[in-house]
Parts: sequence; structure tokens; C-alpha cells
Amino acid sequence: MRQTILLIAAVALVGCGKKTTPAEPETNAEPKVAAKKQEPPKNDPKGPIPAKPTPVEPTPTEKAAAEKAAAEKATAIKKVADEAQ
Repeated sequence: MRQTILLIAAVALVGCGKKTTPAEPETNAEPKVAAKKQEPPKNDPKGPIPAKPTPVEPTPTEKAAAEKAAAEKATAIKKVADEAQ
């Protein structure tokens, strides 16, 4: 019963909230014109921005560390699998 009364009170308070209706409707006298695509300046020394950066190859040290980590992970997985059997 309490919950029902509380629910009705909450709905009434939310329903009686401040309405946001503009006093004067906004009218746009100027029609919207499609925006023209802006072209970059012709004297731009940098040139156009590339779409994708070029991938960087990992260094030999990074490759060795990744291979070592992969080998350790494979060893740990194998060990857990052997213990489970």
C-alpha cells in the first residue's frame, strides 16, 4: 500500500514538472544552404594528411621478447593441461 501511494506521488510530482515550451516559436527566415566543401590552402607546406599511418615494424628486441612471452605462455598452458590429466 505504501509503495502504491509513493508511486502515485512520484508520478504526480514528475508530471507536474516545469514545462519547457518557448513563448515565441523560432522561425528561420533564411533557408539552409548546403555547405560547400572547404579546400585546403594551396600553399600548405605539409600537403594532405595521409588517411592511415604507416605500420611500424617491431625491433628485434621487441620480437624476441614477444616470442619469449609466447613460449612461456605455451609452456604454462601445457603444464596445466598435463596436470589436469
